[in-house]
Amino acid sequence: LHIPGALPSVLVVGAMDTAGMPLDFSNWGEKYRTQGILALGENIPGAIPGGGITTNSGTSYATAIVSGIAALLVSLQMKCGQTPNPQAVRAAILQSAIACDDQPAPDCRRLLAGRLNVKGAMSIILQQGDVMNENVEEVATQQLATIEEGKQPLPSNQSQIPAVQAATYSPLSSEMIPQEVQTQGSLLQVQEQVTPSAISPAACSCEGGGGASAQLVYALGQVGYDFGTEARRDSIQQHMGEGANPHDPQQLLKYLKENPWDTEAILWTLNWDATPIYAIQPFGAYAERGYERLRQFLKEQLEEGVERISVPGVIMGQVMLMSGQTVPVIVPTLRCMYSWTTSALIKAVCGNAPNDSAAEGVTNFLERIYYEVRNLGITPQERAINYSATNALNVERIFECAIREEMNLDEIDVEPSTICRQGSECWDVKLTFFNPKQLFQQARKVYRFTVDVSDVCPVGVGRVRSWYVR
Repeated sequence: LHIPGALPSVLVVGAMDTAGMPLDFSNWGEKYRTQGILALGENIPGAIPGGGITTNSGTSYATAIVSGIAALLVSLQMKCGQTPNPQAVRAAILQSAIACDDQPAPDCRRLLAGRLNVKGAMSIILQQGDVMNENVEEVATQQLATIEEGKQPLPSNQSQIPAVQAATYSPLSSEMIPQEVQTQGSLLQVQEQVTPSAISPAACSCEGGGGASAQLVYALGQVGYDFGTEARRDSIQQHMGEGANPHDPQQLLKYLKENPWDTEAILWTLNWDATPIYAIQPFGAYAERGYERLRQFLKEQLEEGVERISVPGVIMGQVMLMSGQTVPVIVPTLRCMYSWTTSALIKAVCGNAPNDSAAEGVTNFLERIYYEVRNLGITPQERAINYSATNALNVERIFECAIREEMNLDEIDVEPSTICRQGSECWDVKLTFFNPKQLFQQARKVYRFTVDVSDVCPVGVGRVRSWYVR
């Protein structure tokens, strides 16, 4: 038993599926058979941070449904001229519950007092009138007195409440789902696949869960910003001062440095060339640090020539920009958000004074990832490729050997790893090199390294391997 669930005045709520059968994680006990009911708690649609809809399961979701119905029944009392009486509503819900005798179940103990029967509860409320208030108060007092004496209180369905016709629980059909949920179209379909993960609201403590895994993303691009609406842009402009131009990044950064709280009022974007492909919306306890990082990236682009940033995270909903374009929203993970320049990566790979061929080889590799195989960073293959562009350690090892042998990059391939540790998702990134001076005399050389993309931040696994191929 649990407190306050076992207290005599409490209505206990368990979770059932659409067929009216109790879910495995739903709690039960002898005490709850007199003061508990089951309500739908499986695949309940709800909003997620950043916009969109997802589904989840748990007794906490069933409790919210019953709470709303109880409130509506109290409002029904008031419409009928009765005195608002939540205890009368509780008794009506218990009295009208669809019990095991009405619709059998494999284990009747797990049904508690029965399944939620909204029509039956409404019928009782409408029948009893003002007499209901007196009866329920008397029953509640008697139950409390018997508990103090150490006796088992009478089940609520034995109290003097007007009888209601027995009912059965029928499985939910698509017609019973609210129309606004059904018509979400592709958004709902996507969100059923992308329930938040690393930064999502935790599953309810009553166990359950059931949402699908989050859609991970590891995207490359440049940071930008948008205002979403003209009203938001004009508001920022007015606060910046007369003659200010919020579309000027330098002016905006100066304003945000003095007013950092307005950083969240701006839609930060990840762009390919001049085209936004994602909105970036930090969330959670360290959201402020995330916005600081975005301001830093924008400043580095303007003042230090930063060419690319990496944004790992999960996709949560979508947002419309001022142009009318709708883009997915990334909730980023700070752990592997980086910014860099091609020259900095070349120095990391080839040293402070690289020769022309070495610099050209690394530049060719990076440019091909940025432009030839550029992608949205959603699929495992795309995340593995994008990670390889930011992992200077592996790039250094590979190009150090390739440059020594005067070889150039030919192909970039990604394929599933034949062997991977349990719980991981491993992909092999293969870089194939050739010697342009000896096309027919020298075999091509393949360098392979493995990337585990099961986490929001990909990670290299094992050593770089190499071999020659025809």
